[in-house]
Amino acid sequence: MSDIDLINGKVRFINNLHYSSKLNYELVPYLKNDASRRTVTIDAELLEVLKKWKKEQAKYNIHDFVFSCDNCPLNKSTLSVWLKRYSKLAGVSRINGRGLRHSNASYLIAELGADVLTVSHRLGHKTPMTTLKYYAHMFSNNDIELASKMEGSMDIQPASHSKIHFNGNQHIKGNSITGMPKVCQNKKKPA
Repeated sequence: MSDIDLINGKVRFINNLHYSSKLNYELVPYLKNDASRRTVTIDAELLEVLKKWKKEQAKYNIHDFVFSCDNCPLNKSTLSVWLKRYSKLAGVSRINGRGLRHSNASYLIAELGADVLTVSHRLGHKTPMTTLKYYAHMFSNNDIELASKMEGSMDIQPASHSKIHFNGNQHIKGNSITGMPKVCQNKKKPA
């Protein structure tokens, strides 16, 4: 639990566990890519659960793993067994570790309205494009909500008088001396 800051409510993703067997594992200080090395904030409710869990785990776990029953890190298959068991108890479809990650991302986007940059950072994606590749469809329902938020948010006044008399068939060029725009009208050449 040394990667969990129980005072400030942060989880640091800075190490990776290479697991061969229960007694043959190594904690290494590198991850899949630079973006995988990240710190995310956790909510107060989860923070309290983790504080209580740390006290409980102290009885069995001298190596400070978040999940351990016998002072060794959990095997992936143990997590799969737990997820299968609890999915059945909850009466929901079976889910795996990757499914938990996907569910979390979907929840952040669809239920909490998280933006793509925040979700990308929390997932440790190298670029927001990776996040969009898998979750773009989750962001698509924001258009109607955005339009309703825009209504009345800007004070738009129609121009009642303009010295430029812009009619849409003109283009604007900058004045090379002042840098200010000047309107260039399409003028007919004398015949």
